[in-house]
Amino acid sequence: MTPQYTFPLIHSMQSLNIFFITNTKSNDDIINTNYNVNIIDIFLQFSSSFKTINKISKPFILCYNYLLLLYQIKKIKPEIIHYNWISIPLIDLMFIKILKFLKLKILLTQHNYYQHSKKQLRFGENSIFNAVDKIFCLSNYVKNQFNDKYKNKISIIPHRNCYEHLLKKKHNKKTTTIINLLLIGNIKNYKGIELMIDVFKYFKRNKTKIHLKICGPGNASYIKTINNEIIRHNLKDMITLKNKFLSFDSLCDYINNCDIGLLPYKRASQSGIPYLFYFYNKPLVVTNVGGLIEQVDTSFCNISEYNVEKFSNNIINMVEKIKTNKINTISFQKFLNKNAWKKTINEYSIEYKKYENPS
Repeated sequence: MTPQYTFPLIHSMQSLNIFFITNTKSNDDIINTNYNVNIIDIFLQFSSSFKTINKISKPFILCYNYLLLLYQIKKIKPEIIHYNWISIPLIDLMFIKILKFLKLKILLTQHNYYQHSKKQLRFGENSIFNAVDKIFCLSNYVKNQFNDKYKNKISIIPHRNCYEHLLKKKHNKKTTTIINLLLIGNIKNYKGIELMIDVFKYFKRNKTKIHLKICGPGNASYIKTINNEIIRHNLKDMITLKNKFLSFDSLCDYINNCDIGLLPYKRASQSGIPYLFYFYNKPLVVTNVGGLIEQVDTSFCNISEYNVEKFSNNIINMVEKIKTNKINTISFQKFLNKNAWKKTINEYSIEYKKYENPS
C-alpha cells in the first residue's frame, strides 16, 4: 500500500462516491490530514513497533478484515473493488473469487511486477492477474513484464505528480559554494548507495569539490554497513548519511536546498520522487533502469548507465550545465504540466465508467 499515491487518488475522485478501506495509514500526518477521503476505518493493525507480532498475525488479521469488508459491501453495494496492493496473494485470491461470485468487477493497480525484495512472482499472484477484470500499470516497463495473455486487460496510467495538492514553493536557502547532491527516500540496497560510495572515491581521487547527502529511513544493520564504508574510504567530509524518517515538509526542504538530485537505482518500476525535484527546479542524474527513464526529460536530466565512471561524468556534466546556466527552468514547468495529476484522475474515471452497471 502506498498512501502517497492512494490518498491523493481517492481525494481527487470523491465525486465518484468512492470509499477508501485501509488498515495502513501514512506515517506522515501531513498526508493523513490533507486529503479528504471516505475512510472506513475498522480494520485491525498492530503498531509498527511490533514487527514480529505483525508478521505472525498478518494472515489472521487479513482474513478478519476481509470479513469486515464483505459486511461493508453488503451495506454500500459497490460495483467495483479496486485493489491498490496485493498483501498475501493466496488469501487475496480466495476473497477475490468470493467478490467475483458476488458479481463485482475487480480492478488492480500493479505498481511493481515483482516485489522489490523478490526475483519471481509470489505464489498466487499469477492467478490473481488471471482473475481480475483489469490491471493498471504505472509504467510501460511494468506492463512489458507481464505475460502476453494479460496484455489486453492492461492499461498504462502513468505515475505523474501525485504530490500536487501538498506542494508549496519555498525560498532556496543555499549559502555554500559547494555543489550539493541529494539522494533521498528509503535507504535500501536497490537504491544504489554502494554505487555512490564508489563514485565519491572517484571524486576524491580527482579532488572534485562536491558533497552528497543521503537522507531517509533504513535498516540499522544496512546503515551501519554503509557508514563503515564511508569511514573506511575517508569520505566523511564528502558524504553525510542521515538515517531518519522524513516528514513531507522536511523532504521538500532537503530537495529545495540541494543543487542536483540523484537516483542511482539498480532497479526501479517508477517513482514519485522525480516530480518533487522538478517542482523545485532541481535537475536529476538517474540510471537507465526500469521505468525511471519514462519519467525524465533530457533538457534537465542526465541519464547514465549503472557504472561508476559514467555516473560520475554525468554528475560533472550536470554541474557544468548549472554553472553555465544551460538549464531553462521553464522546462520543469512544461514537464509538470505534461504530467499533471488531473490527467491521471481523468484516465481512472474513464476506466471506472467502463464497468458501471447501465441499470
